[in-house]
Amino acid sequence: MTTWRGSSSVLSSADGHSQGHSSINTSLLESSSSSSSRSIDEQLSSSQSSSSLCINNTSLPPGVQVRRVQARDLKVVSNIVTDAFFGRFNPLEWLKTFLSLEDSLSDAQKSEFQLYDMLVACHVESGEIVGYCEIDCRPSSNPNDAPRPYMCNLAVKNKWRNRGLGSALIAICEEKVVQEWIQGALFLRVRETNTVALQLYKNLGYNVELDNTTKRNEGVLLLKKVLVTASVEPR
Repeated sequence: MTTWRGSSSVLSSADGHSQGHSSINTSLLESSSSSSSRSIDEQLSSSQSSSSLCINNTSLPPGVQVRRVQARDLKVVSNIVTDAFFGRFNPLEWLKTFLSLEDSLSDAQKSEFQLYDMLVACHVESGEIVGYCEIDCRPSSNPNDAPRPYMCNLAVKNKWRNRGLGSALIAICEEKVVQEWIQGALFLRVRETNTVALQLYKNLGYNVELDNTTKRNEGVLLLKKVLVTASVEPR
């Protein structure tokens, strides 16, 4: 069971990385690269403000809490996402990820409907950000976008993997889909070559969905999990 506490601040994001930035801010890259050699306390975001959503879920590892992302989290989140998807620090991909997250957060603060969330998992005592995911239920007219509700950019910090954190973040997203958005299924995309993630999703009940979005993204599979088979009444 998940307990959601806090404000109803709204966040919004697009399906992929932002491609509209033609210039590279080298200070961002230098800051991110140097952060890997600094102490954890210097890399971590400070404790969450009272306006942040806090989530307690029984499936989370002990001492871990989930909240909404804040602007000061974005550099650390970019580190975690690029490490998870590229296996090592990749300056260009890090920058694309950071700028995409920054744009998404900016757009989200202007949104009138809470149909998107960017979530970070944090160690309660230290404040260390150890995981991240996004969940999106906004309608889209782009035929290349995945169906909604859609989960993406699930990433767990290396030393926190194999502790059930990824599964717990998925469970939180699934519960939000059913309880808040009153939807009966959740979609996600995964590369065919990412066998570890693919097996995790299959173990959690996700199945490959064959449709036109899969054909347009060669090597990327669209997965779907049916969460409810009948109408869901809000609590």
